[in-house]
Amino acid sequence: MTEVSSIPLQQSLKDLETAYSNFFASCKGERKGKKVKPPKFKKRKSKQSARFTDNGFTVNQHHVTLAKIGDLKVVWSRPLSVISYQLSVISYQLSVISYQLSVISYQLSVISYQLSVISYQLSVISYQLSVISYQLSVISYQLSGLSFQLVVFR
Repeated sequence: MTEVSSIPLQQSLKDLETAYSNFFASCKGERKGKKVKPPKFKKRKSKQSARFTDNGFTVNQHHVTLAKIGDLKVVWSRPLSVISYQLSVISYQLSVISYQLSVISYQLSVISYQLSVISYQLSVISYQLSVISYQLSVISYQLSGLSFQLVVFR
């Protein structure tokens, strides 16, 4: 076993980062609850474990395949339920879709707001055009009065 999978190493680094960030947040008073002690390094003789992400292992009826380790024979105490794993994947996908729908809903509300602003601006422009039209009619009336006076004086 000369190679080690990077997945458990990354998971342990992630756990260590979480432990230290909790410790320092606790020291600064940014974390609720009682103070957290600094993380302890585990001994080699203590219980050993490794965590793999979804792409680091596969599960079958007769064995589990771990990344860079290989197949491990497994005897299940009861039949393997693939449905629960599939349901968790479907649940995750549904949460992603729900998030995407909320983003789309937000974008639609922004577009609706922008359309209402444009509608308001168009109504202001329409009002200004009606004011200009009224002013032109006043000017036209005044010009007709001037032409009437010119005709009378000739």
